[in-house]
Amino acid sequence: MFDFRTKCALLSMLVATTLALWPGLVTAATATIAQGDSAPRDSAGARPDSSARSGSGDVVGELNELPEIPPDLAATTEPPWVPEKAVPRERPWETTVRLPFRILALPFTALGYVTEKTFLTIEETNFVNRVRVTFEPIPKAGFRIMPAALGDHTGLGLAVAYSPPVLRQHLVARFDGSLQQYNRTSIQAGWGPATLGYQYDWRPKERFFGIGPNTDIDSVSNFATQSQSVRLGLGRRFPSRPDPDSPRWETAAWFGPAEIVTRRGREEDEPSFEELFPAATPYLNHRVEHLVYGGRLALDHRRGHPHWGEGGLTSVEVERFDKPLEQLGLRTSSTPYRYTRFTYQAEGGISFYREPRTLRLELQLVDNVPDQTGSILPSELAQLGGSHGMSGFEAGRFHDLDAVSGRLSYIFPLAFRLEFDVHMEMGQVTRDVWRDARWTTLEHSYGVALRPRVEGGVLGAIGLDWSRETVRFRFTAGGVE
Repeated sequence: MFDFRTKCALLSMLVATTLALWPGLVTAATATIAQGDSAPRDSAGARPDSSARSGSGDVVGELNELPEIPPDLAATTEPPWVPEKAVPRERPWETTVRLPFRILALPFTALGYVTEKTFLTIEETNFVNRVRVTFEPIPKAGFRIMPAALGDHTGLGLAVAYSPPVLRQHLVARFDGSLQQYNRTSIQAGWGPATLGYQYDWRPKERFFGIGPNTDIDSVSNFATQSQSVRLGLGRRFPSRPDPDSPRWETAAWFGPAEIVTRRGREEDEPSFEELFPAATPYLNHRVEHLVYGGRLALDHRRGHPHWGEGGLTSVEVERFDKPLEQLGLRTSSTPYRYTRFTYQAEGGISFYREPRTLRLELQLVDNVPDQTGSILPSELAQLGGSHGMSGFEAGRFHDLDAVSGRLSYIFPLAFRLEFDVHMEMGQVTRDVWRDARWTTLEHSYGVALRPRVEGGVLGAIGLDWSRETVRFRFTAGGVE
């Protein structure tokens, strides 16, 4: 037996010998192949020793049996062929057939052209980076400026958020305000999965048409709400750093007091709600406080860019509005009613073609279950209209204990930086969604929207929605996807 050193020495000699003889081996192999190619054939065209050849000889034979290149496809030095006259892009009959569709698509083609040129100009002039450098001291100091998130029918607005640089990830103070005098102040502190927050809202012009699915659009009124709440929450995502293509679980739970006061509406052109609905008078200027606690479980497996186009989202939320605890009460307030709210949500989508063309279906059900017979404040009822669903109807158009709604959308690209959203919605408010909802009594709403986009996502939406009652123009900045 050889020892380890002897084996290494023999192996080194073998490698060196092989490398030294390699050119000769290659030359010999090349000569053998050439000889095999020139070997004589019999009268049938086969080599006499074809049956005795090795595997390499069979490969050579197969290569020799490949068809020859036709003369008209072989390389040539002749000048290329050029047609006698220009070839048109399309024939006259093709132009005639496509002309009506081109006329209908002119507005969208123009919008797509303008959008594409605008984004190209922004990229060529490095406009985004210039703005970022100009305003870089603002975020460094802890400030952020963004569109207000106050909901539908609130007017143009802005939000200013501040996070101290040393506590940037743990403390945020934010103020949202709009031209319709809506405002919201919130402070939130967080550490790991735990959060503690306070929020104050003033909403002066909330619309109210009555309770039930058969209310009259001419019975429009408005009310104001003043509310505040303190909430301690816990939330986690699993996994903490998920793969975008894998499902993500989200859990949340919260606990804390909430107070709301209903005031007279501040809309000058509409009556206050107690003038048209006297049954709501006892709750006017009356403080109502609850101890609110609940939880949410969601499975999110949506994926895709610039808008999500595959997978879906399923969530269940349960929230209890209970009698307040004296030790945790915001102030001395009565609670004439208690109830539990269940919210179920499901949405899914599929896409096709390389540039995503997406078909989506979204469903939502809100079920308020009072402990006893009694009236819940209009602001706490389930509602449809505007951004709450059924966009072709006025904001706050329908109120009742329960609501169910669905939305079917088709999203497709118009240009490199512009996509189009065509959607149809159905929904209804009822006293008991499990007993009273009927397919034949659902309301319908339709709409279209243009959505500018970048690689990272959709910037906003601008479009029209219509129903049997009205046509509404709406736009959104951010928060579309």
